[in-house]
Amino acid sequence: MARMKSCFSGDMDAWAHAHAARGSAAMSFEPADAVQAVQLARLTQTDSMLVVALFMCCQLPARQILLGGGQAGRLAAEDAAACVDGRMRLLNDGIAATYRVFNAGRSPLCADAKHCVRFPRAVLASRIDVDRACDGALMPVLDGWDELVDGALVDGKLCKACGLHYKRKGLQERRAFWRRLPRYMGVQASVWVSFDWEGDDDK
Repeated sequence: MARMKSCFSGDMDAWAHAHAARGSAAMSFEPADAVQAVQLARLTQTDSMLVVALFMCCQLPARQILLGGGQAGRLAAEDAAACVDGRMRLLNDGIAATYRVFNAGRSPLCADAKHCVRFPRAVLASRIDVDRACDGALMPVLDGWDELVDGALVDGKLCKACGLHYKRKGLQERRAFWRRLPRYMGVQASVWVSFDWEGDDDK
């Protein structure tokens, strides 16, 4: 149980590390292992792991969510339904959060207005393209924003002040998203993470 919780942790930073590495010091995992994590969380009544395991199941292909397959087995009907509902909530949240981050204006300390105006417009335009908006849009809050900003900084399309500004906005959205995650997954988690620090903007 402890090994599984190390990869399906309710702690956002611990989860992000395990997700990026496809495992922890205790074990490695494949995306389909989230199905077994849901089953174990249900069996042991571990709400925090259930939230994260359902969230990871939402990233699986729809056929696998509904019909199962392979050694991972199949989700119970109520869990499959939670994932179907959750996917829509995650998609809506991801698109809305992207607008909140990149439609917030430049940093007051912006040193390159020409490029720093264009960058967020390009990011927001990509949300209008249906194919691009839905590609990986279930987790844009947790995946990709920092990479977008870092790439723009390297390419000279964003000044350092605006890069820091968007990263701070992104961190605030990640924390807010993680707090909402139990509700999105339809789980009444008795214990869930909270954040005391919301980040200072451009200080």
